[in-house]
Amino acid sequence: MENATTDVRAVLDTEVKPTDELVTGRLDNGMRYAIMPNKLPPQRFEAHLEINAGSVDELPGEQGMAHLVEHVTFLGSKKREGLLGTGARANAYTDFHHTVFHVHAPLVNGVSGRPMLPQASAVFHRGSCGAR
Repeated sequence: MENATTDVRAVLDTEVKPTDELVTGRLDNGMRYAIMPNKLPPQRFEAHLEINAGSVDELPGEQGMAHLVEHVTFLGSKKREGLLGTGARANAYTDFHHTVFHVHAPLVNGVSGRPMLPQASAVFHRGSCGAR
């Protein structure tokens, strides 16, 4: 088990090789990010938030809790419901090692005329750390 933990840490500590189009960084809270242009489909973006926690982190009596937390914090979010009718799609999944939230959206909200990225970011905030 020690080797598996070491292997995972090595992967997580691997730096993404920079290219001219790739912007990477680390926020003050330690979260790493990567931003890369998405040319197809035009006038749309994808945003993904990956949390390195999944069913492997559950104790024997907690089977299914990671998936339940995904549903409660993201799929049941009022912020996510706010994406309905805007042309955006949002979903999430939990596997053995990860919980991933993703939004595919137009650059501009078709209802309000405002940029969609701040709205998608608010959905991620609610899903990742804003649940009460």
